[in-house]
Amino acid sequence: MGEHWDMGAELASAATGRGTSYLPSETAIAFIDYAIERGAWIQSMEAFECDDQHEYLDLRYSIKGLTAEEQTTDRSRISEISRDRVSSALAAPNPYRFKLWAAPLNIPETGNPSPR
Repeated sequence: MGEHWDMGAELASAATGRGTSYLPSETAIAFIDYAIERGAWIQSMEAFECDDQHEYLDLRYSIKGLTAEEQTTDRSRISEISRDRVSSALAAPNPYRFKLWAAPLNIPETGNPSPR
């Protein structure tokens, strides 16, 4: 608790191969909203369940690609899927941390949402 996140710096990092810092769930939701407000969208996301000693990659809440039902080029829908997955992790018994990547801000509004 009490951590301060520079969302501008996180967004700049998210648009590179580094991705964001490992963000707690609530901060990840705020970051997704911040990215959307600036015309970016969440390209991929890793979710890590944290216990007292370890962190475990959890693919249930990660985005490595969209399912057939989720396929869309609508940025707002892609970001909604991201937000929904983070929100779902909030109900889990252990806390989660997320690493996110945002599509570069200069990708056209329509077209394939995959990286170049």
